Amino acid sequence: MHHSEEIKRLLQADRFKPVSYGRGATTSEIAMAESGLDLLFPKTYKEFLSTIGWIDCPFITVCGLGPDADRRTSLIAIAQSWWYEVDVDIRLPRNLVPIVDDGSGNVYCLDVSETRDSECQVVFWDHESFEGVDQIPTVVGPD
Repeated sequence: MHHSEEIKRLLQADRFKPVSYGRGATTSEIAMAESGLDLLFPKTYKEFLSTIGWIDCPFITVCGLGPDADRRTSLIAIAQSWWYEVDVDIRLPRNLVPIVDDGSGNVYCLDVSETRDSECQVVFWDHESFEGVDQIPTVVGPD
């Protein structure tokens, strides 16, 4: 089963309702976002962006792209906010791309500083870390 079909199937579980997700982004929209953010997305995230785009449900918001993404689900809006607008003590370094908000002010990010085989680690950024911007985010997954 294709990853995006598995994700859609899982999202239909009662615990995620009400759920909404996008129609997906075009290759051109993804390339424009990469250019605008001055980075390259990992292969599996590009697959997610092109097939689903973004997800919003009671327990999770996965940021993404597409013509139907809004301010809460737009990767570009969320990344720019975390990189430039939040308090300087918790501002994300530019190598961390915020993709999932945990609802408590923390974010799961793609660490695009090291890419292997077109993939990168997923890390957790704790907005209450005593180390602030100098924290070393916790690795939560290899891709």
